Amino acid sequence: MRHFRKKEISYMFLFFLFVGSGFLAGNHYFKRAAIQADTPLVLTSDKQKILPAETVTLTLKSNQKATKEPIMMNIPKGLVVDLEMTKQLNDGHDNQEITLNEEQSKLAVYLNSEADNREIKLCFRAETYGDYSIEATQKVANDLQTTPPLKLQVVPVEPISQKFAPSLIDDVIAPFADSDYQPVQNYPGINLIDPINTVNNPVIPGENGFVMRLSDRLSYEAKGYDLDYRGNYDWSHLPGFIFYDTTANPVKDRYVLVKNAGIYRGKWIDVKLVVDEVIAKSTSGAFSVATTTYDTKDIDFGLGETGTFADYFMSVGAYEGSTKGDSFKYHYEFYEHDSQKRISTMSGMWNYQRLNEEKQAQIPTDSKHMSSLYANNDTTVYYKRDVPTPGTARFWGTADGYESGPDTYLTSLFSKVAEYPITMNLATKEDDYSTGMILMYNRTPLTRIYPGRPEVIGEISNEDPKRLKYHILQEIPAQLPVYYSDSFKLTTTFPTDFDIDLNSIKIMNVLDGTVSTDFKQPTLSADKRTLTIEAMNPKSSSFNDDMYEIYVEGTVNSSFDFANYKGKTGNRVKTYDPATGYLAIPVTAQNEFVINGKTITQDPNLLEEGEEDKAISYVKYKGIPDGDPVMDKKVKINQDFNLLNPSDFVTNLRVDTDSPLDKPVEAVRFENIPDTSKPGTAKVTVVIVTAQGIEKKIIVDVTIANNDPVPVINVSGAIRNDTQNLGFSANQSAHINDELTFQGKVVKTIANSVWLEPTLKMNVPEGVTFPKTGNVTVKDENNTEIELAEPIQYDSNARELTAKLKNTLSTDATIMIQFQTKVEDKALGQTYETKVSAAGKDSNFKPIDVSGTANLTVEDYAEPQVQFAGKVQKESEGSWIDTIQAKPNDLVNYTIEATLTNDYTVWSNQKIVATIPNNLENITVDKAILRRPHQTDIELPLKLMTESGVQKVVFETSEATNAFTESGSKLILTYTGKISVNVGLNETLVTPVSIEGLNSKGQVIQPITGNINLAVSEGTLQFTTTSSLDFGVQELISISEKRHAPDKNIEMLVEDTRGTNERWKIMATITQEFTNGTSLLNGGLTFVTDTGSVIELSKTASQVYEKNPASNGTSNLIWDRTKGQGLFLQQKAGMNKIGSYQGELQWTLTDAL
Repeated sequence: MRHFRKKEISYMFLFFLFVGSGFLAGNHYFKRAAIQADTPLVLTSDKQKILPAETVTLTLKSNQKATKEPIMMNIPKGLVVDLEMTKQLNDGHDNQEITLNEEQSKLAVYLNSEADNREIKLCFRAETYGDYSIEATQKVANDLQTTPPLKLQVVPVEPISQKFAPSLIDDVIAPFADSDYQPVQNYPGINLIDPINTVNNPVIPGENGFVMRLSDRLSYEAKGYDLDYRGNYDWSHLPGFIFYDTTANPVKDRYVLVKNAGIYRGKWIDVKLVVDEVIAKSTSGAFSVATTTYDTKDIDFGLGETGTFADYFMSVGAYEGSTKGDSFKYHYEFYEHDSQKRISTMSGMWNYQRLNEEKQAQIPTDSKHMSSLYANNDTTVYYKRDVPTPGTARFWGTADGYESGPDTYLTSLFSKVAEYPITMNLATKEDDYSTGMILMYNRTPLTRIYPGRPEVIGEISNEDPKRLKYHILQEIPAQLPVYYSDSFKLTTTFPTDFDIDLNSIKIMNVLDGTVSTDFKQPTLSADKRTLTIEAMNPKSSSFNDDMYEIYVEGTVNSSFDFANYKGKTGNRVKTYDPATGYLAIPVTAQNEFVINGKTITQDPNLLEEGEEDKAISYVKYKGIPDGDPVMDKKVKINQDFNLLNPSDFVTNLRVDTDSPLDKPVEAVRFENIPDTSKPGTAKVTVVIVTAQGIEKKIIVDVTIANNDPVPVINVSGAIRNDTQNLGFSANQSAHINDELTFQGKVVKTIANSVWLEPTLKMNVPEGVTFPKTGNVTVKDENNTEIELAEPIQYDSNARELTAKLKNTLSTDATIMIQFQTKVEDKALGQTYETKVSAAGKDSNFKPIDVSGTANLTVEDYAEPQVQFAGKVQKESEGSWIDTIQAKPNDLVNYTIEATLTNDYTVWSNQKIVATIPNNLENITVDKAILRRPHQTDIELPLKLMTESGVQKVVFETSEATNAFTESGSKLILTYTGKISVNVGLNETLVTPVSIEGLNSKGQVIQPITGNINLAVSEGTLQFTTTSSLDFGVQELISISEKRHAPDKNIEMLVEDTRGTNERWKIMATITQEFTNGTSLLNGGLTFVTDTGSVIELSKTASQVYEKNPASNGTSNLIWDRTKGQGLFLQQKAGMNKIGSYQGELQWTLTDAL
């Protein structure tokens, strides 16, 4: 049995994640270091006591760079070096070499004399019990440097006692016995980890991988503290804040705010440690928070200890002076650094170390604060739930108080929490026992943790030409080398209107701001749209436990079209904001890694409710101006353009953004001014400019000519509905699939006018079929075809027909262009315009362009009209007959019909729900029949469902082929049920029916509801029983009497469907006594009840059974003759003759009034 030694230091370590097996805080926690910084050779161990076959890690560090001599160690017999584990512990360090002699009794370590990191970890395994002493020596010049002896104790395995000690803190922790605490392996849903066979171990998702990190951004702010040790830069103290006992002032605001503590979901966040309660009898046992900074992280503790100040980053607790009853209660809160908005959906992990018999930790156990729990399969941790507070658990180890191995570790994930509370309680068995109570913070977990999902953050770009910029944050968590990924790569795909600029790609280490060398040269896919960045060596320690920031840029290309942005709305679509002038471009990324041959890909985190979408890049866009040249612009011969206003030559000035930032658009000057001394046509350039200085040149056709007569041309359009026999009209209506004729009519008038190069154009609306070549005619008013200069042009892309006439028109004329077409399904509910235009020039070469229109309205489907009908049938002599009334226990059949009563409509996604009333049971669904006019019926399944204890018969279909479009189409549903015997007298069973569906637009139609009523009439009381009994062949007797049992039991089946719960009874009456011819049997019948009462039966009715209280339904009564129950023949001595006797007994079932 272990004896407690006072003043021994023992700790409980608490991490987000933990590294290796951890190390003791020693005497450096808020206490002056008692070593010299230049100690030449240091040997430390992570354990002082181990079991046989257990491993211990030694850390050997040399501060001596003046020698290349090896460090020598004599290995005591009973200890062996585990070279494989040693190799894993030193993965990524190429400045080391280890050799063993053949007997494996001497170890030589060679360290690169120029390396900055002159440290190596050695893994030893114990083979036998005993006390061991290990030293390291190194020759420096003529001196031999030797480390102080390192003591290691190998002890026998002690069985874990199931009889626990009394409370260690009487006023805080209740005593526990075997029934109180259970092994944590029994905790519901725990994930157990095999530290040896690691392949199939559970995985911690990357979403829970948030860790606080030491970076050059980090700083601290505190309030309500009692001592501030941050200013002791002579390293006499570990920097931090100290909080004394809070009993005297419990409401005082106390906290330590860690600014820029890490990155969560793409944003730097602050972590606030709020001190809720400190119970510390002594100021030496006060609650302390270490505040290591990026500048102080590499300070080495030196003699007797491994690690630096970085290992104590955010550690909390007391170094010494904690006594019985001391406890610390605190919680963590999380804030966005820039906005100071509190995060209410924080996810991460908390890892507990050194949960041995002297430490206890109390944490919440709800599904958010403990979404998953992990431990090694050989853990020695026990737990008890709901103590001392419901919804929490207290964890207490059973291992020795000096134990710090993985069997004392515990990992708890938390998901979407606003804060994370922890209570530390000192466990001590002696009132005057003084110890420390420290919780450490680190990163490496027990098991594998996936890399974090990529966080994509868009940037704002104001450059011209336009550049797209964003960056990707990728966290690679710390973990044991055995869990490193086999490969890792990051991909991001650019939008099609921007090209990736490979020369601008930068990959930075977030924590120190340096350029990363852990990735290969970025590459582009064959289409140059996707950028791939692959890790150089994902199994190296330099790649893992880091956060990377990848900066990506690209330039706009020729496929850019502002129309793809303007007016667009929706989630993660390209948009343009006219108020700011920025294009909003969604960007994304994906990571991919391989673990044990399995490829895993991860997209960015989904946005949480209310969370801003960070993955949007903003590119400044200055609008492009446009304008229309003024048509039929005349310029006099010899006109001086310097005397003209450019604004008179352009109209409809506009900008593609329609943004006030780009307005007004103005015409500012002429360019390419023509020679006006020559009559005819010419061109002049008008320069227009936006408010942001973007120019565009508009070419304007001008006529330098005299004022000759201009022909008057009238153009009109008309449509005829051939299917519905509706004549030509400028405003025509149609249904889908109607046959139509389109016509354009052009009439030229005005005497002495000339129409040069006459051209007719007609556009074909989207909602009708485009005519095939040869199906368009051009004729005059006499229906004579007009000669054309070339075949009619059919432009199906522009949906335009062009007919150029061969001859100039100098007289009045009427010309008609015409074609036949059909309305397409996609035109449903749409309105279209067809345009007819006439073009050419007059005698002064002035352009002619006149147009007319006709409108087509394609009527939408009507709202479906559905009629409901229902009926009930009951079974009668093997057939079903219609009924509105039935009795209990009747079998009934329900039929529901839903009929579409109008045409030119759509009823889809049909759904019918019939709610089964109480007292209708044994429901059997039959089928649903889809019946359409002139088509074969379709049978579809019905479903019987239960919602909130209520049964429903449900039919629903979403198949497009099942939609109804014709009047008379109907759905027929049938199902059967049985009326319960428990139904009340004269009760009406009401079956509510609801009919639903969608119309042609996919909108929900007005539900049709109705009831099917079935009246229930009075039930019956009836029974059946055993019809005959045989008492066998019996011998005559001369004395006394004898009872004989029949050959079978008395059985009765009573069926009560009255629904009244009234009592009933069974009576027995002998209607014919036992006789043999004329001889009467000397004896009689008796009835023995199930309670043993004997009733002598006679010709007077005797009650043998009563049901009280009664219940509806069927009662199956059996009197077991082998148990002496039921009907018996009582034979008496003498007076009986040999022969066969027969008698008759009457049973009567009646109300027990």
